[in-house]
Amino acid sequence: MLASIMKLKSRLSDMIEPDFGLLDRLLNLEVLTFREYQDIRSETGAAYKRSEAILDLLTSVNQCVKFLNALKDTSQKHVVNFIIQDGGQKRCDFYRAMLIANEKRCNLSVRGVANALRSGQGVGVGGSIPTEDIFYLSH
Repeated sequence: MLASIMKLKSRLSDMIEPDFGLLDRLLNLEVLTFREYQDIRSETGAAYKRSEAILDLLTSVNQCVKFLNALKDTSQKHVVNFIIQDGGQKRCDFYRAMLIANEKRCNLSVRGVANALRSGQGVGVGGSIPTEDIFYLSH
């Protein structure tokens, strides 16, 4: 994920809005230290310079996850989607792994649901696949 963010840095710096809550949220999530927060906040000029400064400070996957959460929290989900889709090219492996983990958590495969439906076993009450497992797949 860090590699994707760095690859997209110049495009992201134009998309990110750092001044309306993002810096504060990154400070709260401990992505930025107070000194880094102050340095970026005091940066004069165009917003893209502050965005670049934020991106330059991302050095770990953990920071990237917190960064994505901060973007979501500040109504910048379009930026998150852009990153996840690797600039519109593909899904990020990180989110693929999350989907696989969800599938394992409920111990149910999508193929299993399809097979149960095709064979007429049904899904939910009276069927072979409990409704609560379907709930986990959809949330």
